Amino acid sequence: MPDKQLEAQISSSKKIKNNIKELTKNNQTYEENFSAQVTKKNENGVVFLYVEAQGLEAKEEKYRVKARCNIEDEPYQLNTQFVEPPKVSFSSSSPKSQILSQIRCFSQKREEAGQIQEWLLDLEEKLKKNIPYLVINDKTDFEIPWEMLELEPDRYLGASIVTIRWQDIGPPFRHKKENKSISWNNKPGDSCGDVVAYTNTKDKDLKEYIESEIELLNEFKTKHFEQIHDFLIYLNQIKSPISLVYIASHGFWGDDTSKVTFGEKAPKNRFSLSKMYRYDFNFLKIKNSHTIFFMNACHSGRVQKDNKFNTTDQDERLGFATFFLEKGAKGVIGNLGEVLAEHASKIAIDFFSMQKNHQTLPVAVILCKLRAQAAENFRDNPTIENEERLISTFMYVYYGNPNIILQPSLCGE
Repeated sequence: MPDKQLEAQISSSKKIKNNIKELTKNNQTYEENFSAQVTKKNENGVVFLYVEAQGLEAKEEKYRVKARCNIEDEPYQLNTQFVEPPKVSFSSSSPKSQILSQIRCFSQKREEAGQIQEWLLDLEEKLKKNIPYLVINDKTDFEIPWEMLELEPDRYLGASIVTIRWQDIGPPFRHKKENKSISWNNKPGDSCGDVVAYTNTKDKDLKEYIESEIELLNEFKTKHFEQIHDFLIYLNQIKSPISLVYIASHGFWGDDTSKVTFGEKAPKNRFSLSKMYRYDFNFLKIKNSHTIFFMNACHSGRVQKDNKFNTTDQDERLGFATFFLEKGAKGVIGNLGEVLAEHASKIAIDFFSMQKNHQTLPVAVILCKLRAQAAENFRDNPTIENEERLISTFMYVYYGNPNIILQPSLCGE
């Protein structure tokens, strides 16, 4: 039984009150600052995986993983010890050709990886069915590519289980008592309406590839923009529901939000994350709006602390994904590193083709199937091209509601 201090902690959280019936041997409780808690309201089998850092001040040195799930309303959990992080990341300066080897070493040699594998495989046995989906809340800056963790040889986590990324997203105005953090939810919904797209055809290295994406987008009722400022002004003024906001451009990364940008190679034709805060995008607040953002740009799915912002929550990380979710988007597809234009374009085309052929599949499920296809292609034909394609596909992640279905208006409707 928990001691008095733990009882006080448990009773202070309404979301987990009366739901924790047993604790681990280490007397570790559920995380209270993540709005996606394991409660009786959650579907049985849904997994929440938390990645936490340990370190002095801003320097993170070690990490641990906590996983939570309900099995017939009973909590099932995993707690690893703090260890040094593996040196594997899509954003690493190491050549992409080393990623698969690094992932395999991490999956096979690291104790914490083995604990996660064993826990998930055991969970599948207990459920006697597939895990509905897995929510990853990574609060570190190590950028471990969790979707590529091998559960078994050639069986990747993000290709066999639908994965969703999430971050703790604070309220827009911290001084207002009625403001609450943005809540994660899994309520089903259809993302209906027109499509708005910014496509960078000015840079020659992107033009031929993006033109293929434009051709596909033209099957929908799409408003196209080639100038980034016109695109953002239009989004800020529109008053009708939008199904999809699609961005195909270059993406750039830096150590603060003023250096995290998308647009053209020319710096004057880029727009930074910090400048995005000047826009309200009120169309995202329309009732029953379920807008999806697809940012087909390098680094667009990454998040980080920003000391210049001096956010009051030490776990809060900023990125385009958290920005759009904070504004009201129901989901954001982004990229965890740098992807060649040819692979980025092909992945986008495959995404929309699968959406067209399977219109009842949620966005998160489509991404999972694309990863599974890429893994199968590489397993059957392990060429350098298929290896690059495999790695590139796993770099695309989804933040937000796992049950949103993309239903853009067709051209002519």
